[in-house]
Amino acid sequence: MKEWKQSASRLGNILRPDVIKVSETQLHWEKRNKNLFNKDTKTVNIKSIISIEINSSFFGTTINIKTIDGDTITIDKFTLKDAEDLKKTVEMYRDTPQKQDDSNNTDTKQLEKIKKFKKMLDDGIISNDDFLSLLEGIL
Repeated sequence: MKEWKQSASRLGNILRPDVIKVSETQLHWEKRNKNLFNKDTKTVNIKSIISIEINSSFFGTTINIKTIDGDTITIDKFTLKDAEDLKKTVEMYRDTPQKQDDSNNTDTKQLEKIKKFKKMLDDGIISNDDFLSLLEGIL
C-alpha cells in the first residue's frame, strides 16, 4: 500500500493533513476533522475511478478524483511530484486486470475429492480398481 500526505511546504494543514492511501483494490482518503480526535474518510474501489485531474499552482497541486458513481474527491496542497506519482499508481492498478488465483482453489478441491475416494475405499464402498479410475478422472 502506498501513501501520500498533504505537503506542509505547500501550506497544507500540519495538524489535519489529507492522506491518500492506495492499494491494488482501493483508494482511501482520510483527514482529521476539526476536533482532531476523529477522521473524515472516504474509500472507493480502484476500478470505479474514471479520471484523475491534476491542477498545479504556486501554492500546491489540487487533485480531483472522479468515480463512476459521480463522486469527486478533491484534495489540495500536494506537491506536483506526489500528485503525478499518485495518478500513475492509481492508473496502473485500475488498468491492470485483477489476477484470479484459481490454482490453489482447484488443488484444494482435487485433494478433497481424493480424500473422499480414499475413505470410500477404506470403508469398502468401492474397489481398488474403482478408486484408481476415479483418481484418473480428477487428475
